[in-house]
Amino acid sequence: MVWICGRNKPSQKLVHKEERTSLKQKICYGVGHVFNDLCIQAWFTYLIIFFNKIVKISAKGTGLIFLASQIADAISTPFIGYGCDKSLSKKITKKYGNRKIWHLFGSVGIALIWPFVFSPCLACNEDSPDWVPVAYYGAFAALFSVCWPMVEISHLSLMPHVAKRPKDAVELSAIRSALKLGCGVFVFVVTWILLGQNSEETVNESAKKQFTYQSIIVMITGSFFAFIFHWGVEDVDHGTAEDEENKEQSQKSSADAPLCKDLEKQALEIELQKQERQKQDDVKKTWMKWLKNPDFYKIVIIYMATQNVVNLNQSYFPMYLTETLHFRKEAIAYFPLMILISGILMSTVIKRLNKYFSNRVLFCVGAVVVIGCATWFYFTPQSKRQMIYAPTIIMGCGNSMMLVTSLAMVAEIIGDDKKSSGFVYGVCALMDKASLGFIVLGLQEYYPETQGICGEPCAQYLRGAFSVFPGIEALLAFLIVALLYRKPPTNIKRRMTVLDKDVYTDDIDLEQLPYLKATEV
Repeated sequence: MVWICGRNKPSQKLVHKEERTSLKQKICYGVGHVFNDLCIQAWFTYLIIFFNKIVKISAKGTGLIFLASQIADAISTPFIGYGCDKSLSKKITKKYGNRKIWHLFGSVGIALIWPFVFSPCLACNEDSPDWVPVAYYGAFAALFSVCWPMVEISHLSLMPHVAKRPKDAVELSAIRSALKLGCGVFVFVVTWILLGQNSEETVNESAKKQFTYQSIIVMITGSFFAFIFHWGVEDVDHGTAEDEENKEQSQKSSADAPLCKDLEKQALEIELQKQERQKQDDVKKTWMKWLKNPDFYKIVIIYMATQNVVNLNQSYFPMYLTETLHFRKEAIAYFPLMILISGILMSTVIKRLNKYFSNRVLFCVGAVVVIGCATWFYFTPQSKRQMIYAPTIIMGCGNSMMLVTSLAMVAEIIGDDKKSSGFVYGVCALMDKASLGFIVLGLQEYYPETQGICGEPCAQYLRGAFSVFPGIEALLAFLIVALLYRKPPTNIKRRMTVLDKDVYTDDIDLEQLPYLKATEV
């Protein structure tokens, strides 16, 4: 055995203490997305019923408001993502952090805009033409959809800087997911309580005050947690001359430290670095290469259809409950709550199922579940409306299965090409938001306008909007995944025994390391 030793005595030891993310940082970072989660739950669940039944905007006008928000979101997202990686001001960035600045802009914008979204139109009166409330709410909806991704993207991009090690990143994601569940529960419970204060049995103009209170509660709660985030989180994503000097001194002292490595370990380390560089060069794709890849279009459609299923269900469920099945107004709070809780519980089960079944199989199962529930909802008459409790819970599970596995399949097609992942996710998000906006506009365009109480044509139309269209989207995604989608090939992993220790790595040129024993896993 040949040893290469440093200048120091062999008895000396180099002690390295692993840096960890503090509990304060974890908690403060976790609450940084609460404002967004609160608003989005209320936005997608109550937008259509609020504008149609409470503000009395026409069905087409409601569709235009929704489309304006989706287009604003789709257009602004890539620019915000680019801006989060660029320094707005070196002086300000050095003191506060570039990503925290974007998060602050977004949070302040949402706090100023949100109370106007679910409140009476201040620019309207009885003589105002129909386009005035549409323009009024459409402007606030578009502004909200620009501020929302500021918080979303800056919060996500800050995670690698807050997490000191991979385990910390997992914990931060877990905290964020748990709080997302808590935000949904909070919004639906608050809405349930507020609507209970209204003496009316149905949702109408008398509930305007309750939704105004809801928006104020969401704004105050979200602003409080945004303040906690900015108070407790440090965005250290910039280097200084002092940092570079300390880094050089650390590297120099490391060179003087005891480096008693054997030749085999050094050779393996060098070879792994070489293979990693070669792998990155091989897998790097340009946007032109992605556009020539048929699998790219398949995964975009799969992702888009999945998001449309979930969002259409969420947006039209309150209208279906109150106008088609004639539930009391409180149903628009506790039924979405059931979907949310069952979906979160299912997402934890999927992680275990994924050990035994592929994402393709689990996605198809989820799509079949959603199609079955859509069929159940469509054929349920008002006289047997109590029968929808079970499919509501099951649909939450199906939605969760499709969501989780569709994201996993997007990650599969990206593989090791992390540098172009932004393009793939960007196209998926663009198609998702734009398609949903135009679908809702189309559904609202042909909505049978009625005065006062919704008649039978309106009730049947909502039955189709809530059941048929999400079912068609789920069927489309199912056919593509079942018949056309194939998991991209992955590198074979090998187990290498180095000094009686197992090292797992990707494919490696074993001929250049003849002294290593290798066995395929």
